[in-house]
Amino acid sequence: MAFPDDPLGVRVELYLGGAWLDITGDVFTENPITITRGRPDEGTHTDAATCSFVLDNTSGRYSPRNPRSDLYGRLGRNTPVRVSVAPLGPAGPRLVRFLGEVPGWPVKWGTPYDVRVSVTAAGILRRLGQGAAPMQSAMRREISNPARTSIVAYWPLEDGAASTEFASALPGAAPMRITMTGIKPAAYTGHLASDALPTLGEGAATGTVPVYPTTGENALRFFAAFPDTAPEAETVLCSFATTGLISRWTITLRPDGRLSMYGRNVLGVLFVDLTAGGNSLLGKKVNIGLDLIQTGTLTDWRLYYIDIDAYTYEGGPAPERSGNTVPNAVGRITHIGVGGGKAGEIALGHVVLANAAAAYSGTGRAMIGWAGETIANRLRRLADEEEIPFTYTGRPNAAGTRLGAQTVAALLDLFQDAADADGGMFHE
Repeated sequence: MAFPDDPLGVRVELYLGGAWLDITGDVFTENPITITRGRPDEGTHTDAATCSFVLDNTSGRYSPRNPRSDLYGRLGRNTPVRVSVAPLGPAGPRLVRFLGEVPGWPVKWGTPYDVRVSVTAAGILRRLGQGAAPMQSAMRREISNPARTSIVAYWPLEDGAASTEFASALPGAAPMRITMTGIKPAAYTGHLASDALPTLGEGAATGTVPVYPTTGENALRFFAAFPDTAPEAETVLCSFATTGLISRWTITLRPDGRLSMYGRNVLGVLFVDLTAGGNSLLGKKVNIGLDLIQTGTLTDWRLYYIDIDAYTYEGGPAPERSGNTVPNAVGRITHIGVGGGKAGEIALGHVVLANAAAAYSGTGRAMIGWAGETIANRLRRLADEEEIPFTYTGRPNAAGTRLGAQTVAALLDLFQDAADADGGMFHE
């Protein structure tokens, strides 16, 4: 026989020490095990699932501070719990009805009478939603990913409006300090892959690059947004100092909207004087890159930009200009600065240096905030980044709805937005 004529064969287990421990014998099953999950009627969001049951804690087995408990030192906050049933009898398959976490355990025990304590476990949404601060921007998350091991310096410049310096995104690294007043932090919000960025005005900021292994390669990247109006004079965007023969490199914006680059030695002698070809960058949002690679006796360089508005999820062109300079022209980069002229409303951010040009492989989609990503890919990618178990039950290979740029929002809000975009259901 089977349910409802026979009992369901309820089993309650805790995940301890890498294995599931059956504690059903300590659960008062005559008290209902109550499970709630899903989205309430007329609700707009899925609530965290809950599971309530009553435990026999006469011996204090489930009190984490009881040193006489066989579970002492093993119980803690958010201990995984699983409730399953066997509707076809003991030999049949078990169906998991709840999988969640116990946020806390009872502390009372030790009377000669039954000590019944109620335990309420919650689904993973409870923990993910607690103190749910907004996640970092798509660009910052991508560049500061620990898998990008060649990144040696990174200042997102996403600090708040009252900031007096710009924090590094790398642990223990020094901030980029404002050295000339005029920079307006958090004044520009037009880069969808980023949080608010500063406009340069007539200010400047400088950061010290941590000492890093020299590989013969230095790759600099930064974002810039240019107003429609040309600057009155050539204005400095970014500059950096090196230990090489050319000790100071400077990238500027000319009044005609084109980029220029200069390289001088410690005496001020000009070794590099380049004006990049191509169209004016006025009114554009771009990602600017400079690669300096030692090849034999020469230093090869490549200065280029990517038009962010012309870039898509599938990719886009990257205009470039390349050539070479002189032997040992770079060495190691020691300082990076932004601004230092009359830049006006030019916005700049995500200043990053790597000791390998290949360090930026695969960053194009993050540069546009993953705009154009399918729902299935967005959900899977976020779950992978946060190491959250996730299953997509739709049609993962279908063209489906494509999403806009990933905003700066809490993780669960990003999940919910993706589900809402296609009328889907987000649940545990």
